[in-house]
Amino acid sequence: MKPKFLFLVFLLWMPFIHMANAQSTDEILTEFFNRYQKSPNDGLDYGFSTNTWIGETNQAGIANVKLQIKNAVSIIGDYYGYEKYAELMIGNSLKQVKYIVKYDRQPLRFIFVFYKSSDDWKLLNFNFDDKITEDFK
Repeated sequence: MKPKFLFLVFLLWMPFIHMANAQSTDEILTEFFNRYQKSPNDGLDYGFSTNTWIGETNQAGIANVKLQIKNAVSIIGDYYGYEKYAELMIGNSLKQVKYIVKYDRQPLRFIFVFYKSSDDWKLLNFNFDDKITEDFK
């Protein structure tokens, strides 16, 4: 084949290659929990790595979340898994996903907020607490 033809084919396929590499929020969350199961810090590092703005500007906040989870986990026992229980889309570029994260003594509620400014989803905000019953209201 001629080089010009190959270059044209590459240019035409480039948008599809990017879309194939873009992760959905489900893929991000699956990877988050795969890593979290082995090490909560690894899961958090991965989640925050999807948004370079958080990593560059809020290292103290990330360290604080890691410490809070470490302290909570030391009290509530062994990890038993997670269950998604709520998902809310606002338009096409903002999504909130809530999980029950199961531990021996009690569950934690993880709330992820994702933002998609162009093609890629990134973690915009992450919170956790033990106030799962608030969602019953």
